[in-house]
Amino acid sequence: YFREQQTDFTVLEVGLGGALDSTNVVQPLVSVITNVARDHVEQLGQRIAEIAGVKAGIIKSGAPAVTAAQDPQALRVLEKQAGCAGVRLWRVGEDVRWQVREQTEEGQSFDLYGIQEVFPALKMRLVGAHQFRNAAVAVTIGELLRMEYGVRIPTAAVYEALRDVQWPGRLELISLRPKILLDGAHNPDGAQALAEALRLYKRRRLRMCLGILADKEREKVLDILVPLADELIITRPNSERAGDWETVATYAGKFGKPVRAVADPQDAAQAGIAGLSPDDMLCVSGSLYMLADLRKALLHLTRQE
Repeated sequence: YFREQQTDFTVLEVGLGGALDSTNVVQPLVSVITNVARDHVEQLGQRIAEIAGVKAGIIKSGAPAVTAAQDPQALRVLEKQAGCAGVRLWRVGEDVRWQVREQTEEGQSFDLYGIQEVFPALKMRLVGAHQFRNAAVAVTIGELLRMEYGVRIPTAAVYEALRDVQWPGRLELISLRPKILLDGAHNPDGAQALAEALRLYKRRRLRMCLGILADKEREKVLDILVPLADELIITRPNSERAGDWETVATYAGKFGKPVRAVADPQDAAQAGIAGLSPDDMLCVSGSLYMLADLRKALLHLTRQE
């Protein structure tokens, strides 16, 4: 397929883990492990070191590796695999660093100290402190393509790409009055990133609409997000993995906040915006299956408004 599309470069995302994933038949130019967190624990293992070991399976001889992982156990595993493959592991946060200039609900700016070049005053519309790390990973890949393969990537292209990049469903603000924010935070790490980013958004009251798959660590996600909300709507993700979705509402109710369970995501969208004042905020989060349904419905509803 990629050959038919005549791509210059392909970003091939692993489906699950790494070592045994079908994408691992490919010999990469650069191997990238953005982070190592507890997710898919039934398949990948309970401990961070186990999960890192599976993810490290994509590190190959002849291809430099990049990671933004911070957990010491994970880093030890990744370093060991890189050593066995005879390649260098570039660590974002150590070999590549950044200095934040500004953070707002509309965008961010920062200085990036790369492998070979300093990029002052980079700007992006993506919001959240975690996006500095993501941007640093992307720029590091570009620098390695320059260094290892002689690929011409102009400095101006780095500035343009970060300035223009958009990511539907990841801290995506689709309405300003009232504010409607979409974010596919479906595991504890994602929930923590969302919780930190929510501090940037000014609002009077926060209504949160959540739908989380049964194979995720739902209680941990709720422990992080529910305390931030004034009221909650729990819905069923459009997936066979939704499981006993109503137990999410039961658990959320233990925090003493008003909680409604609305099975259909379209109905949840209606309930989400009903009665919001212009200074209130609706945050929709959880399963990307659910987010896709709600995004379409909310865009339609807000246009009608």
